[in-house]
Amino acid sequence: MKKFSRILLTLSLPLVSFAFSSCESGGPLFDEEGDCSTKVQFVFKKHRQALHQIAGKETDAFYASVPSVHLFIYDKESGELVFEQQEKTDNLKSASQLKIGSGTEKCYLPIDLAPGTYKLVAWGGLDETDNNNAFRLTDGTRSGYSHCRIKMNEETGYPVNHEKYDGLYHGIVESVEITVNNISSQIIPIELTKNTNDITVWVQHTNATFANGDYEVVYTDANGSMHFENNNLNDDNKLEYHPHTVSLLTSDSEYNGNTVEAGALIAHLSTSRLHESNVEDAKLEVRNREGNTVYSVPFIKYLLQMQNLTEDNQYYLDCEDTYNCTFYLTGAEEEEGAWVPLRIIINNWVKVPDQNTELGI
Repeated sequence: MKKFSRILLTLSLPLVSFAFSSCESGGPLFDEEGDCSTKVQFVFKKHRQALHQIAGKETDAFYASVPSVHLFIYDKESGELVFEQQEKTDNLKSASQLKIGSGTEKCYLPIDLAPGTYKLVAWGGLDETDNNNAFRLTDGTRSGYSHCRIKMNEETGYPVNHEKYDGLYHGIVESVEITVNNISSQIIPIELTKNTNDITVWVQHTNATFANGDYEVVYTDANGSMHFENNNLNDDNKLEYHPHTVSLLTSDSEYNGNTVEAGALIAHLSTSRLHESNVEDAKLEVRNREGNTVYSVPFIKYLLQMQNLTEDNQYYLDCEDTYNCTFYLTGAEEEEGAWVPLRIIINNWVKVPDQNTELGI
């Protein structure tokens, strides 16, 4: 296969032609005759509207949800990177602009590729020029297909993270063949999956008080590094996620128009992708001032036990990116692990544990 002489790295710049041009006329990519290059289409239909089968379930939410894309194209046989481009979503082309349909939302990226067989990887919402971005590409991403990974940015506090994350998305096409005959008509869709989640935890206790710093909610999971194919991670990628925002309520406080009868701790956390294979690693904990765990719940295990929307557990975890949890607890305040739940609510699903049995941990 012919190798490209350049790899495009600049953000929001026009594409350049490589070793082979798909346009026989040699003219510009966008002209009055329409575009004659291969098109990559970005699609985001795996979201909570689809999961809950509510209005807009068939809607492609890419344009409304994903601010930018970072596309990598690898030679399938060698695994070598042959093309790379970052682009803001607003700079992508619509079907009507490309004269391939009447759609107006921008989700197409025209590219020039030589005939061959390729693998495509896309990361959405990743802006490495933003110093506050919690994610970064690993050093080996540009050396080959098998190394295209995202890690938590160590500068944000690895392995303990307190950041609120913007949405991160990934997508993959395992194999696509470009030929002389299909090069100008080929449309390559890349289905994106969201890699970030927001968790809100409301903790109430029958007799504990929640003064500033007395207790903290912490989420632990082995999801500090994400590969586009799977989420099988090593122990050294285990992270502790600490709240980016905390509110404390005393008894008889007003919250959202209601009177709180007992003190409460409200914590807001952001995490990277939840994965079914990490069911044993994922823990949502309440810790006291000394760092001892007074209550722990196997978070992903509970999510999968309580949801009844789909039999595909990973589809549920990938679509449902917002979790609202309420723990009503009781038990000795000073003993480690002595708190027990009276009632657990996660996204309106209620679990009332039998106080005389183990909690399924």
